[in-house]
Amino acid sequence: MKHLLLTLLGTALAGIVCAQEPTEKAPIVLKTYAEYGYNNTWEHFGHIAVGGYFPINTYFDLQAGIDLCTANSYAIDGRATVRFPLRVGQLALENRLLYRAIVCSRTHEACAALSLGYRMDYFAISIGAFSRFYSVMPTEHHIQTADYIVEPFNLLWNIEGHVRRESDFWNLGLRISNFDDFQIERFNEPIFTLIGRYNPTDKIRLFAEVYCKPSGMLHGAANFYNAGARIGLNYIFKTRKP
Repeated sequence: MKHLLLTLLGTALAGIVCAQEPTEKAPIVLKTYAEYGYNNTWEHFGHIAVGGYFPINTYFDLQAGIDLCTANSYAIDGRATVRFPLRVGQLALENRLLYRAIVCSRTHEACAALSLGYRMDYFAISIGAFSRFYSVMPTEHHIQTADYIVEPFNLLWNIEGHVRRESDFWNLGLRISNFDDFQIERFNEPIFTLIGRYNPTDKIRLFAEVYCKPSGMLHGAANFYNAGARIGLNYIFKTRKP
């Protein structure tokens, strides 16, 4: 029920915003990257991810992506975002749905999240809530199962800083958050990400990220749980003003 309420709320707000007359349409963006990672469970593994950013008008956009992992794990992410431009920066209300199938351990999860964020050239922050449902995958001999866990409420948060403006041809930044493109962690399990970006042309943006998720409650354990690096590009399809 909580998943449904979050989705309906985000959809209703998007419908109200879409009724406004757009002034300028943002470009469509195709995103793809390759990732290498290591943790104590899967050891060495890799990811290939592809996604897209699709503006509907000035105030509303959709995002979707898929992630394939060599550790036999797969994820699908979808987002609907309502944007409120301000004199300095902008507010964004985001409704997110995430599904992950961890086939190697025969489990899967579904998350629904709603968050409110503020973004400007050098700084971004957001806070919200999410619900999650874990379950064991049905098998040929175990079609119906009661093996599931529900997390009805958890905190979603993100803090991000950059050394240059978003419009500059290169930038560096640091993000501390409990979510990423294809994962959402509990509020006390932050992901530290170092971000770099370079724009060789007005249509291509290259980026690289290095991340680490320390293990243990409040980083009480010495061994890291997960670390990795990704490199990829955003291809921008320029659109005309309506």
